[in-house]
Amino acid sequence: MKAIKLTLIIFISALVINFIRNGRTFHIAKSLPFSNAPDKVGLYDFACVAVILIMAWGLYRINKNSKDE
Repeated sequence: MKAIKLTLIIFISALVINFIRNGRTFHIAKSLPFSNAPDKVGLYDFACVAVILIMAWGLYRINKNSKDE
């Protein structure tokens, strides 16, 4: 079951990344929060931090649940 969950997470993440790219090419570092100019901190940067924290929390929960079983 853990392998299925992990595969689904990777697959959905790839779908989201491809949807955001929409056929355009860009450097992957530009998708990281606070990688723009230091004087241009926007809502996008805080949303990136929130997504990274939610992803880390989800991975922690998957790992915790697999140890309980």
